Amino acid sequence: GYVNLTDRLPDFHLILLDLPGLSESDPLRGVHSIEQLAKFLDSFATQLKLNDIIVVGHSFGCSVVFMFAKLTNKTISAICLWQPVIENPRTISLQLSKWYFNVAIILPDRVAQLLLCSKPAVYLQDIVLFTKRGSTYHKEILAQDYENYARLNLRALKESVQNLNTLKLDDYSSKKKQNL
Repeated sequence: GYVNLTDRLPDFHLILLDLPGLSESDPLRGVHSIEQLAKFLDSFATQLKLNDIIVVGHSFGCSVVFMFAKLTNKTISAICLWQPVIENPRTISLQLSKWYFNVAIILPDRVAQLLLCSKPAVYLQDIVLFTKRGSTYHKEILAQDYENYARLNLRALKESVQNLNTLKLDDYSSKKKQNL
């Protein structure tokens, strides 16, 4: 999905980061938590000497972006949240998504991997989130999701989902004031 955006935003310097263990990248050595992933993002930005930045998060990555904004001392010009997984009991798509991942984290690893990589399950997960049906773009995203689920590190996913389940919106609020 993001790769397609790079062609549409030629005036921006874009860096597409794959969160550790959640697609093609190796997992973190320690526990996967929102805070640890946000610290990884902060370290990444520090290594590249990034400061005045616009941060985009997709799905689970939105929670990482929130925590990054809380923890970093870098200037964040804007935050864009794309299909955030944030507490809202009235959102049926969020409840289905949470159920899907919560079932996966309690299953034995082999069964969880089969569920997560199952084309019908990935299709249903995506179809609940997409509002525009049948587009070529949707088919591309679905194909990417099949690949991403097949590559994800199950330990990273389980730890991340367990941590996400324990966080509330107040956990993301910062004592420092930022103008976003």
